[in-house]
Amino acid sequence: MGETINLLISSRDETDRNNIVSVVSEQNNFHITGVEKEEAGTIIKSENIKPDILILDLQPPGMSGYELAPIVHRKSPSTFIIILSEKEEENIIHLILRTGVSGILIKNTDMRILTSVIEIVNVGGYFFSTAILTGLLNTVIDRSQSMKEKLNYSDMFFSPVERRIIIDIIQGYSDNEIAEHYHLSAGSVRNYITEIKRKTNSKKRIQLIVYAFENGLL
Repeated sequence: MGETINLLISSRDETDRNNIVSVVSEQNNFHITGVEKEEAGTIIKSENIKPDILILDLQPPGMSGYELAPIVHRKSPSTFIIILSEKEEENIIHLILRTGVSGILIKNTDMRILTSVIEIVNVGGYFFSTAILTGLLNTVIDRSQSMKEKLNYSDMFFSPVERRIIIDIIQGYSDNEIAEHYHLSAGSVRNYITEIKRKTNSKKRIQLIVYAFENGLL
């Protein structure tokens, strides 16, 4: 038996909480240190007991797992976070860079895989569902195949402010945070981002991030 992995489970839905507990209880080296159903209890317990892994399954109404994760990460930086999500999200880079999230598992997946995800994350690895990885891969492929056709030198010029905003986007900052950094209005930042997306032919932030890495903007 491997070393004990201390788990904190947070889910608003009683059935989901019971399902998670049932799955992880099958492993002798998993120790459930607490089961929470609300944001406050999750934050307090994370700070007090510093679990190895927090399994977050919080859906609206109320604070979502994606919103709660960065708070927990600040309170307990050593805690790895796994989010159980109802759907694919496009802000994966944001989650990895800023919130301490190490795994995202779509809830319609066979939940028995959760035990393997816990083992992977506990040693510093990452896990993302096939659907999420497929979406990221398709983005990279689409960008690579279309870049030559869409490249227009005059359109690819970025002002110093645009370049700084691109870097902030990659680091996961929100529009309001970027506005505070450069003493701009949120509306001005949105206009800059719209122009950046036009220049890179990107509809989503993840497409812009892929473009930035591929074209050496960092």
